[in-house]
Amino acid sequence: MNPLGASYLAVFTAVGVVGAVCGTTWIRSDMVVLTVMLLSAGGLMAGVLVAYPPPRLGWLLAACVLSAVLMAAATAGLWATVLTQRGEQVAATVVSLRDGTGKDQHRYSTLDGPDGRRIPGELKRRPGSEFDALDDPVGMVGERVTVVRDPEGLVDPRLPEELTDARSEWIIVASCSWVVIAVLCMLAGRPGTRRLRPSG
Repeated sequence: MNPLGASYLAVFTAVGVVGAVCGTTWIRSDMVVLTVMLLSAGGLMAGVLVAYPPPRLGWLLAACVLSAVLMAAATAGLWATVLTQRGEQVAATVVSLRDGTGKDQHRYSTLDGPDGRRIPGELKRRPGSEFDALDDPVGMVGERVTVVRDPEGLVDPRLPEELTDARSEWIIVASCSWVVIAVLCMLAGRPGTRRLRPSG
């Protein structure tokens, strides 16, 4: 058993779970990347503090980088699970558009449901496009679009095809990422070797 490696794995697993919840529910879509970076850095700092100095920092850094992939997969898994379990497919209307800030080149749509009430969250994609670039001429206020929404408002609305893609991919990506992170954490937690100085 490798107690230090297990501690590293617990830290990065916890960071992945927190990142998934924050990135899906509490953080605006265009701030998710920054949130993931900050949480990854926080996970690395926590890992370093578990045993300072860390015996194998290189493996720990590799686990930190891969934890960002785990967070992204877990985020997709969370909203896909929520919308699969209780999502409602509705015909929504675009009521406003918002351009991403900084390097975020997406355009986000605020939607009203068929009853005229605002659908919590924002739609990041529109039908027929991988993502909505700022120079994409498709989409305007008043456009009708079919989405799957969460009646409780926990996650953003998504296109039906997004839900189909996420359901088939996130488990594989998250599982593979976690296994590799576990291996890296075990390697990072191995005791370091001390070099003996020659006497005399």
